[in-house]
Amino acid sequence: MAKDLENTIMSEEKKGGANLLPVVIVLAVLLVASLGYIFYLHKVNTVSQEELAQSQKNVEVLQADLNNKIAEIQELGGNVEDLQAIRAQLEEEKSTLENKNSVTTRQLMEFQNKAEGYRELLLRKEKEIAKLKQINDQLVTENVELKEEKNELNRNIKNLNAEREKLNDKVAFASRLKTKDLEVFAVSETGKEREGREFRQRHLDKLKVSFQIAENKVAPVGGRDIMIRLIDENDNVLFDVSKGGGTFMYNGRETFYTEKQNILFDNSKQSLTFVYDKGSEYDKGKYILEVFTDDYKMGEIPFSVR
Repeated sequence: MAKDLENTIMSEEKKGGANLLPVVIVLAVLLVASLGYIFYLHKVNTVSQEELAQSQKNVEVLQADLNNKIAEIQELGGNVEDLQAIRAQLEEEKSTLENKNSVTTRQLMEFQNKAEGYRELLLRKEKEIAKLKQINDQLVTENVELKEEKNELNRNIKNLNAEREKLNDKVAFASRLKTKDLEVFAVSETGKEREGREFRQRHLDKLKVSFQIAENKVAPVGGRDIMIRLIDENDNVLFDVSKGGGTFMYNGRETFYTEKQNILFDNSKQSLTFVYDKGSEYDKGKYILEVFTDDYKMGEIPFSVR
């Protein structure tokens, strides 16, 4: 009896296992199909390396265009804060895509749509650049006109200054004092004077110089140093500090004078007389007597000693 029951149970277990087998097979098939479908979807939605590389090239072109626009607008003096923000955002999004193991078609499309929006913005910036160029061209034109006016004004000022300098030179030259009736005399030891241009040594103990300051209506009244220079035929100035000699500036150089008088010039045709005592015998030869004031020559007269 017990043995019959055991046989009955084993028969039922075999019967139940046979009924579960079809279910297991169906589930396995469904699982494989699902995994295959998922793999298919992943494969279909994943962007190929060629597509991604081409997209990256397009972005690089966009970045180059963006950088050019920024540089151009900056040069024209425009505001580029919005473009700089877009450049940073574009670089960040590009870096994010490059660091992903795989990129889906959807992700790439979103990125490309943003890039397309950036391109449209750059096209709108072209109008801004054109307007800035127009403004800058107008400013350049105005600047050129202002420079031309300034240059013309500078030329006029320069010409006026040149004319004034010429006039000042003419006035300065016209105001120079001149000698009138310049004469030299040989004064002997006895005090006898001999006029002329040629003297004997024995007659020339002292040299007397007399002249009148010619009238000059443009010469300013004021103090003047009147100097005489006695020059021998070797171009040496007879010079002795103990006898009234000294130096003055002439043609930018320090030069000697033989004797000097200080006068108050009053434009009254003043007469002046110098008596120069050399203190020794004059060498035979030719001499020149020059009269100076300030830094110019008033007159000169030659004479000789024999």
